[in-house]
Amino acid sequence: MMDRAGDRGGSIHKGDLPTPLQDRGDQRGPWYGANEDTVPPEDRPEDGQEDRSILQDMVEDRGKDRGFDMAFDVEPGGEIDIWSSGDMGPDVEPSHWPAAIQAEITLDGEMLLPGMTPDEGPYWFVIDTGAQLTVMDADLVDGLADRVELTFGSFSFGAMTIMGMDLSEAEAFIGWDLGGLLGFDLMRNVYAYMDYQGKRAWLFRDAQGTPWPVEVREEVGELLLETRLNTPWTTVGLGLGIEATMIPDTGSGVTILTQSVFDRIATPEMPRLEGYRWATEYGVYDSFVTRLPIVELGGVVAEQTWAIVVPDENQLFQVLSGLLGRTIDGFLGYPIYRLFFLLVDGPGLRYELRPYRDQSHIDAGEWHRVGLDLSRRAEGDIVEMVFVGSDAEAVGIQVGDRLTAIDGSSTSGWSLDELRISLRGEPGERRSLSLMRGEGAYEVEVLIEDLLP
Repeated sequence: MMDRAGDRGGSIHKGDLPTPLQDRGDQRGPWYGANEDTVPPEDRPEDGQEDRSILQDMVEDRGKDRGFDMAFDVEPGGEIDIWSSGDMGPDVEPSHWPAAIQAEITLDGEMLLPGMTPDEGPYWFVIDTGAQLTVMDADLVDGLADRVELTFGSFSFGAMTIMGMDLSEAEAFIGWDLGGLLGFDLMRNVYAYMDYQGKRAWLFRDAQGTPWPVEVREEVGELLLETRLNTPWTTVGLGLGIEATMIPDTGSGVTILTQSVFDRIATPEMPRLEGYRWATEYGVYDSFVTRLPIVELGGVVAEQTWAIVVPDENQLFQVLSGLLGRTIDGFLGYPIYRLFFLLVDGPGLRYELRPYRDQSHIDAGEWHRVGLDLSRRAEGDIVEMVFVGSDAEAVGIQVGDRLTAIDGSSTSGWSLDELRISLRGEPGERRSLSLMRGEGAYEVEVLIEDLLP
């Protein structure tokens, strides 16, 4: 197979991928619970041994993850006693969950898991419940590949026939080399726990119970799914008694709503940022960005999350509505999911959404930026959007221009996420941008603005 780790943004060589924490199989180590008696004597640390300090670090780290202090002691006979100080909350004990699969979350809003085949990898896979079928990038699979076994951490989906697909357009906007998409055909057979705050996930054949491995509030939302042709849909509330039929798509970096549904909930106070270009396999549609006052998710709510509003006359929604036999009003995407510890309960055809106690992982200034967005293509970093009314539009930047430098520093070798971060900041700051239009070069100074108050 060709080496997919080139100079494209986010691409990482096999040896450089974040290594998932290794569990100990069925042998649960002392860091999994108090007074474990399943630790073999040779693994039980004694005073003065190096293993003791290693275990202490692991226990302390586990406690920090849950917001309290933890330590351990070795009782006579080698029994491990783990104890804590501080409020662990009701009925909370040290986590019994196995090691997570360490994920990446792109600025574009996708959760990526490192997946292996028996002979190759790891490759980045998008958890994509909006995709009917699991696919691998056409650079890795030519046509149909028989008996491919995909493994994520210690979890294997088993051998299957898998199809190759050109993912270059998705890679252009995500900015990462992709190995494939984990579609709903596989996800409906597993329990997938997605931790957007901790950038990690778990895959199981059986549902897991408390204590949860993250700090969440008591309330829980439940979205019941219906499916046809490996495509799920659900119903959400938008306030005022208005409901919408949505595809709950973990592979979508944006929440999407049709114009007709937006018109039913629109108020003068809702912002409207024109200039978003929604790209689909059927074409590119002029859209705008707004904030939804409320999205009701079966017992929990998301407030003031951003979404894009697209024309009703788009071919993607028309195709989906025809296939599913009902009108599709939009997609649930990353701006909503990141608020929750999310369970995709495939066998039960439902989502569970548990709000994080702490929302500090969400960048409150994500729309404090230069008024454009980019894609990563063979010819360079291309301006895909220029937002209407922005300073970027005022200084003359156009869709199709190619960015080559920021504040005098060449952007060659930067990842797309690094580029996007560098174009964010505090409103009123300026960035000096060097761009190409055709064969001509030009430079502009452009303001960072609060584009979506």
